[in-house]
Amino acid sequence: HPEGNHLIVDGETGMTRMFIRGRVSDNKILLRNDPMYVQRLKGVGDPELVRAWLEGDWNAMVGGYFSMFRRDKVIEQPFNIPAAWPLFAGFDYGEADPTAVVLGTIDFDGVVHIIGEYYQPNLSASKHAEHVHEMLGSNQWVDGRWPTQILADPSVFNRRKGQEKANISASDLFAQESVYLTPANNDRINGWRVITNALTYGRLKIFDGAAPNLVRTFPLVPRDLKKPEDIARSDDHILDALRYMMVHTYTPV
Repeated sequence: HPEGNHLIVDGETGMTRMFIRGRVSDNKILLRNDPMYVQRLKGVGDPELVRAWLEGDWNAMVGGYFSMFRRDKVIEQPFNIPAAWPLFAGFDYGEADPTAVVLGTIDFDGVVHIIGEYYQPNLSASKHAEHVHEMLGSNQWVDGRWPTQILADPSVFNRRKGQEKANISASDLFAQESVYLTPANNDRINGWRVITNALTYGRLKIFDGAAPNLVRTFPLVPRDLKKPEDIARSDDHILDALRYMMVHTYTPV
């Protein structure tokens, strides 16, 4: 349990364990005997690693791209979305790789709230379309409303050999399930900057329990060491979906 002080029972052995978070500031004897200890840690020069050491936040993976992600700052308790707040979705398509969809809204202050997700590998486009339609139409916080736009990777509109039905694109198959996709801006660097801005200024919120794969992925994606403005190719499908939505809905500050 990431926040600690939560009793966990092992399902196989029946043994119990608990993570109790400890920070360097709790060790008064150490700090009294070595008052420069914290300064020496900060001198390591890797802010993610220093944050892990000093704050006990091991989500701060060394080299992680979204080092500003703080679960306690991003997660919020769910609430009913006002009818005047528009709904949007971001969509990243895969078959062997996951198809990922995030459902979100933006409030009158320009804050984006993520209220649902879909994440599933190893299905055909037709099956994904059925499940995505169900997810978008059954969200409990929006009173049956449908997103204004579903912003998708432009490649999903390509007709190419190997599709499950000849001479149609994956987007055509989704349209048959009344899931109508809109081509999104696919500029990766700008998309990551938009998300980074929203995280840095507290303008991206995620409903508690609504998007577990998005929350899981944020701390894990590594920076591309050869192209530091970009994410290294990894399990970033749900972040791609978020990127497609954010670049069209969020105004950086």
